[in-house]
Amino acid sequence: MGPEFSRWNTTVWLTFLSHTIEVMEEYAVNDLTGILASLGGSLGLFLGFSCFDCLILALNAFYRRRHGIK
Repeated sequence: MGPEFSRWNTTVWLTFLSHTIEVMEEYAVNDLTGILASLGGSLGLFLGFSCFDCLILALNAFYRRRHGIK
């Protein structure tokens, strides 16, 4: 049963108050260089703190062993 045999028909009329069209344009915020810089900065910060913590733990263990502290 196709639309030609249907007993129900619907008509929709659209009217617009203005003929002005708003054009929205999308553009990339970060290019490849920006993404790499952001990832490198985050990774450097993470590794910097990790290396600092390891250094502090090693120095603390060395100090405790040298002075006989448990």
